[in-house]
Amino acid sequence: MFKFKEFTKDLKIRQVDLQQILHYSQASISKFCRGNALLSDEKIQLLIDHYGKDVVDKYITDDVPVTNTKNVSNSGKSEDDERDCYINKEDELLSIIKKQQDTIASLILRIEQSQQQITQLIELINKKINTMPRMIISPEGVQITERYFLAVNTLRRLKKIRGLQTITREMGANQGNVQTIKASPSNHVLKPELLSYLVLHYGVSADWLLTGRGEMLPNEKQPLSSQTTAATHV
Repeated sequence: MFKFKEFTKDLKIRQVDLQQILHYSQASISKFCRGNALLSDEKIQLLIDHYGKDVVDKYITDDVPVTNTKNVSNSGKSEDDERDCYINKEDELLSIIKKQQDTIASLILRIEQSQQQITQLIELINKKINTMPRMIISPEGVQITERYFLAVNTLRRLKKIRGLQTITREMGANQGNVQTIKASPSNHVLKPELLSYLVLHYGVSADWLLTGRGEMLPNEKQPLSSQTTAATHV
């Protein structure tokens, strides 16, 4: 007789391992644990091949197998045997949980390291930016920017556009960047294509945009008074 329950309990063998070694289903393994079935010599040999003869022989006895009837539940299963049999399964679940906890802890550590690296990179970029020479915009350049936004405001009042968003949408430009230039013309400069777009598509005078000479919209039948005034913000 082979003491299957003691064998699996002492060696802390997982049911999944026994299924692979003995080529049995989980239900069959459970029967051996409860003592409702006996291992054949062929299956015992498989255990010997895997765990060694000296190990397996300790659980082979000459005792005559008897039916185990203690603490039998309504389902016909021995509660003690069920508990002992599945102790290895509980250990397996705990092992899986422990591995998952270790994996999560490792991921958290990697995230924290990445955050530190990102913080260091941002600090390095800011340091580089702070040490870079700032662009110096001449008074003439500031006036060109102011005339550009004056022209946009005038086109809006003439209902030729709905506002700055019309220009940026048509050009595929970033409205936020253009708004930044508008808010701080002494620190940012307009791209030439923004100026040329008003000239080519809305009839704004290039001479007026660049120098302030002449009329803003020379093709308009009734020149606007704002065309000859100083530039103001939109």
